[in-house]
Amino acid sequence: MPTKSNDILRTSLNLTEKQWETLIATLEAGKGPTVPATRDRRDLDVKRYPHVRRVALRVIHTGGQKTSHLVRSRNLSVGGMGFIHLSFLYPGTVCHVALQTRHGESVALTGKVSWCRHVSGQSHEIGLRFDQMIQIDEFIDLEALDDPAAA
Repeated sequence: MPTKSNDILRTSLNLTEKQWETLIATLEAGKGPTVPATRDRRDLDVKRYPHVRRVALRVIHTGGQKTSHLVRSRNLSVGGMGFIHLSFLYPGTVCHVALQTRHGESVALTGKVSWCRHVSGQSHEIGLRFDQMIQIDEFIDLEALDDPAAA
């Protein structure tokens, strides 16, 4: 995602790899905060796949201000992705993300924040709903997930 010289790409939550692993493991184990009441319950029926990667995020704030960040995705589905960010984002906020396919190609996607919850410290988990569905197998090797020997 191109950025202007006055637009700083911020790395969301300067955590070490070990700290990231601990944060994700805590959330996966259900030890984190509960799902907020404002969360769109339809999202709970969608199959999510583990997807912990650095992702370029461009946020279009109310009033038109744009900020760019490097965030960590948590999971990916055909309709959106979950990611960890350093601040609260209001539901409905427009975001652009650049995801890497399994073959290294960058794909630009647009979506809106569906929900946001505080995790700890500055950490917020955010659900982003894509404007258009994606082909999940372009981003995740589904056969490897089904075959424990391939992991």
